[in-house]
Amino acid sequence: MSGLAIFCYGNKVLGLCVLIYWLIRIIYLKNIKILISCVIGFLIFSGYFFCFNIRQNQSQITPVENVRVSLFVQPDNVTVVGNQLRLMGRLSNGTKISAIYFSNSPSEIRRYKRIKVPILFSVKGDVALPVQATNVNEFDRRKYDEQNGILNTIKINQILNIQSAKATNIIQSVINQCHIWRCLAVSQSQRLPKELKLYFQGLILGARTQDFYQQLTGVKQLGLIHLFSISGLHVSIFLMLIERLLTLFRRSKNLIQWLLIVALPLYFIFTGGATGLLRAIIMAEMRLLFLKFGKQILPMDNFGVTLMICTAIQPALIMQMGNQLSFGLAFCLMFVSHEKFWVQTFLMNLISLPFILFHIFEWHVLSLLANLLILPFFSAFIFPLTFMGGILGLKFTFIGQIANLLIGIFNAGLNNVAKLPGLITFGKPALGGLAFVFIATLILIGQKEKSLGLLSTILVVYLGMFGMIHLPIHGEVTYFDIGQGDCFLVREPFNRSVSMIDTGGRLAFGNSKFKETTKARSRAETITINYLKSKGISHLNGLYLSHKDADHTGDAPVVLANLNVDNLYVPLGMQKNPAFINKVKNFISLSNIKPLRAGSIPNKSPFEVLHPFHSGIGENGDSMALTCWLGKKRWLFTGDLDRQGERDIIEQYPTLKVDVLKLGHHGSKTASDPKVLKQISPKLGIISAGRENRYGHPNEETLQTLKKQGIPYFNTQTDGMISYVFEGNHIGKWHTFLRRN
Repeated sequence: MSGLAIFCYGNKVLGLCVLIYWLIRIIYLKNIKILISCVIGFLIFSGYFFCFNIRQNQSQITPVENVRVSLFVQPDNVTVVGNQLRLMGRLSNGTKISAIYFSNSPSEIRRYKRIKVPILFSVKGDVALPVQATNVNEFDRRKYDEQNGILNTIKINQILNIQSAKATNIIQSVINQCHIWRCLAVSQSQRLPKELKLYFQGLILGARTQDFYQQLTGVKQLGLIHLFSISGLHVSIFLMLIERLLTLFRRSKNLIQWLLIVALPLYFIFTGGATGLLRAIIMAEMRLLFLKFGKQILPMDNFGVTLMICTAIQPALIMQMGNQLSFGLAFCLMFVSHEKFWVQTFLMNLISLPFILFHIFEWHVLSLLANLLILPFFSAFIFPLTFMGGILGLKFTFIGQIANLLIGIFNAGLNNVAKLPGLITFGKPALGGLAFVFIATLILIGQKEKSLGLLSTILVVYLGMFGMIHLPIHGEVTYFDIGQGDCFLVREPFNRSVSMIDTGGRLAFGNSKFKETTKARSRAETITINYLKSKGISHLNGLYLSHKDADHTGDAPVVLANLNVDNLYVPLGMQKNPAFINKVKNFISLSNIKPLRAGSIPNKSPFEVLHPFHSGIGENGDSMALTCWLGKKRWLFTGDLDRQGERDIIEQYPTLKVDVLKLGHHGSKTASDPKVLKQISPKLGIISAGRENRYGHPNEETLQTLKKQGIPYFNTQTDGMISYVFEGNHIGKWHTFLRRN
């Protein structure tokens, strides 16, 4: 049924391929009973998915402003960050919804922090759809939320009433109590030392902050994420602990089995209901129930039934990386459990590689060795240390400190190993290629005598995909949608040169300490760098910063820290700006910061510099203007250059004509001089500005100028990411993310 789920909720072509493969395999068995059973199952699930989609569409609320709603929220789904109250709850009809409220009162926020029981919130607010991705390979919050049954968000304008919610039946009372215990456990664990708290909350309670994996960079880069997904390992240890504890109290085997059957669903609720854990819980429940009635269930049958149950509960769960790894590794383990440990580790790494490359785009050559060495140590030492240290550390401070020290050493060791040479930015392979190597790997795992020819074929296909990603025949000019700011990629065919113009960055407006929140990941990390890595790019020939404003250079340290940059180019004089130098000096040698002026042609670059003519400090009027000829088009990038600067350019270059113009200063009326536009006669304009920005960009005066002169334009506010893709010196094609999708 996974093929049907992929077809309905993911890639339809891939889903169709999986269904065809499944059909061929069933026909090949030549068993009419199995064929009929599978067809009936297919029809039942098709009807179920159809009804499920109708129900979801009916549950989704049409966006509306200032509407009154009631939210039922469990205490562990109440999060306070700075002056923000974040809620995850259900409406009266059972629909899941996320909510956010911004408070101006510290006392009000303190009151929300004290919530320890289920609450019914009565609020007024603006209901909307979850935020969608606007760039290629950007994390799509809307799709992710929809896959988890969250169809709407609400920005709360006013909280009208708060009251404790009473359970209406015994089942709800038990569920509420599990959430209360989890809330208490998370609250108490805040007292633990930093490293121990991070591991205890993540491994035992399933409670993770936004920057959880940022603090565990080694875990992510070495492919050890599965260790922190609460799943089979945790269930096995949980069952073992309860069984041994009850055996110490001399309880009968019959009682122990029933208690385990009852305890597993409660454990699922207590750990936050992670979907990866759902698979492990159901498989354990099936095994226990069959044992209870004197039967045995074959691992493959257990896996198949569990997959169907999980898909019925959450049809789109197979679309998420954690669940793909959970089911993929569990499936693999059934075939390799008899193999030597190093063979098991190799094959399980091989089965997980397609998922890692599709979602993360990177792979570390030491990940196989890390899994080989770390997995047994983690199971035998780190997990028990975290569990016991977290519990006993609340009572005995010195135990918590010892556990924290040991976990800190372990975590630092992983981070240091991850820094060793060997991290390969592979890129995002084509889905067809990944499907081929995944199926080939499944065949390899199923063979009693592993075929070296098949293994060689798999490796050759990986090398072929790597070559196609890293030596693309096409080039591109891409304008990222990074909100209020500029960030552009200019890449020549075969990656002869890869350049970035500006980095974007968040503008700071002097929030008080009360309003400070956890540091969110920069847009450079989530959008720009993520896209570059998906294209196999970890190196820039040049990073060009048009001027010093934060919405153009704020994320420069992030880009410099995450990518290998040959040279940092700035407008003449900005290299002497102490505030700017302090921002970047820890990430690049000062000798690689190159000032440019009109007439400069940087090495290994398609650009010619048209501005500035004189030294400055990096103000708007000092902006660096760049032009290039790519894909049979003349391009012009002007940063935040004002009208006087534009006039200076055409005075110095009176014959300048442009095909594509990035409008200065995000479409502000301080730029885009009508006389300049008339002279350079661009055939297309590009506006890079944030949605609902406080400056009113693009200005209506600028839009009227474009209209009068008949200049069409793309706007990141409405089009999202904008790309021009070309081959050689041929005319290319335009792609806009939002219109395409």
